[in-house]
Amino acid sequence: MRDHAVMTFLDPQTPGPIHRISVDDWRTDVCPHHGPSLAISADSTYHVTWFTDGLARKGLFYARSSDGGVTFSDPMPVGRSDRNPAHPYLIAAKGALWLVWKEFDGEKTTVSVMTSHDDGRTWSAAKIVAETSNASDHPLLLSRGGRVFLSWQTQAEGYRVISLEDAR
Repeated sequence: MRDHAVMTFLDPQTPGPIHRISVDDWRTDVCPHHGPSLAISADSTYHVTWFTDGLARKGLFYARSSDGGVTFSDPMPVGRSDRNPAHPYLIAAKGALWLVWKEFDGEKTTVSVMTSHDDGRTWSAAKIVAETSNASDHPLLLSRGGRVFLSWQTQAEGYRVISLEDAR
């Protein structure tokens, strides 16, 4: 079973209870190389995004928890299912949430971004911020001095750090 969960330590040596993020019912006998991403915002809300190929749902999803990970919102689909959305990454910075992921349309790979300014309750429309027609790594997010950047390595364009300030 490959459904994701969270656990918070009660103190430095004591693990707390495990709480499921969703029930996707993804059964696989291999390591699918699609890990989740977790960000905790300033008010301690947990934000999680993940890929699943489960019986209950397939694709990329986002959920939030305002009770320390005990319960999560209903999963929200992310990206276009016809473009194989994958490898999401979240960051909480500058009073906002930023979410990036990759999609492939059969010819090129794109990285899209969405932002939330109300702690994940609503999200902006997705905007493509980078693309390549060659091989690429997974997108990552960085924050420095209150600014958020996409970190992305591609075979054709090389390593890039792209400011996402204009992507709002």
